[in-house]
Amino acid sequence: MAMIVKTDYTDAVKNILRTVEGPLSVQPLFNVVIHNPKTNRVSLLTVGEDNGEDVFEKPIIIAFTEAGKICIEKNNTDLNVKGELLKQGVPEEDIVRK
Repeated sequence: MAMIVKTDYTDAVKNILRTVEGPLSVQPLFNVVIHNPKTNRVSLLTVGEDNGEDVFEKPIIIAFTEAGKICIEKNNTDLNVKGELLKQGVPEEDIVRK
């Protein structure tokens, strides 16, 4: 069964996550936005090195359901993803949490 994903929702999620993309000020870490079209997930990755240890974390994971809804699977940041989506005109009923 093919998934229904509204392209504008994918773009909206990526644009919101890109607001926190780039180097972090405290440590030599970087936030990177990735999109896996096969799994219909957009993630924010934190990568780099912290005190000599490699860091590879996914603080935000957003998936798209088969019904075309946005599912906030994980958000371990201060970024209010749902609030930003609402500001961009995404209806609240199209935003779900895992």
